[in-house]
Amino acid sequence: MEPTEGAIDPRPPEYARIRSGLHLLVDGHLNPLIFVPEWFRREDLLRDEEVESAEASLSSSSSFVAFKTNEFSFVVSLNSLEIFSNSAGLEPVLRDLMLNIFTSLRHTPLTKLTVSRSAHLANVTDLAIPPLWQCIMPMAPFEPLLGKPTVADISVKGFTGPVPEGAQVAISLQPSTVHDAGLFVECKYSYDLPSDGGVGSTDNLPDILKNAMETTRDHSEATYARFSNLLLRRPDSQPGHGPQ
Repeated sequence: MEPTEGAIDPRPPEYARIRSGLHLLVDGHLNPLIFVPEWFRREDLLRDEEVESAEASLSSSSSFVAFKTNEFSFVVSLNSLEIFSNSAGLEPVLRDLMLNIFTSLRHTPLTKLTVSRSAHLANVTDLAIPPLWQCIMPMAPFEPLLGKPTVADISVKGFTGPVPEGAQVAISLQPSTVHDAGLFVECKYSYDLPSDGGVGSTDNLPDILKNAMETTRDHSEATYARFSNLLLRRPDSQPGHGPQ
C-alpha cells in the first residue's frame, strides 16, 4: 500500500454497515485441555451464565477445544487460540479476555498476534447495488477463458506506508454473502511476539495488543470507507478519484 493521502477518502461515507466482525488470534504452543469452561470459571474470566453457555456448546478432543457464549466464540488448538465476535460493541471484552487468559498463563510460548477486522457493507441509498469490480480489476482479460467471469476474492498485502506500526497487513475484498450487503472487506493485521531470548512469549502481548486495537480500528475504518465509496457507488456516478 502506497503512503498517499488517498488511503483515506475525505468524502462522507456513502455506505451502510450491515455486519461487523472482530477476530483475535495468537499462534504458539498451547495445551487445549487447559481451556475448558470450568477453567475460565476458576480463573474468574467468565461469569457463571457464560460458563453455562460454553459448557452447553462445548466441543473438544485432545488437540482441540471450542465453545461459544451469547457474546463470542472461542477456539483453541495445539498451535493457536482464537476469540471472535460479530458484535462491534464487544471489542473491549475480547481484548480484556485475551489479555487475562495470558496473564494467568504468562509462561505460554506465543509467536504471533493477528487482529482481524471485517465488515459487510452496502450502498446507503440502494442496498441492491453490487460492487463495481471493474474499477480496480478489469474482467476483460478473463473473458476468453471464463466467458462471464466474476470476482471471488481480491487480496493484497503490505507492511509499509500508512499501515499500523509493526504490522503486516492483508486486505481482502469479496462479494458479500450477507443479505442486503454487497461488499465484504476483511483487514488482517499480524504482529510478531518475540521475547528477549528469541523465543516467543507473552511478554510483549499486552503492549502490542492494546496499541493494535487502536491503530487497526482506524486503518480498517479508512479501508471500509475507501473501497465502499469506490466500489458501491452507482454505475453512472463519478468517483472522487480512481485507484492509485
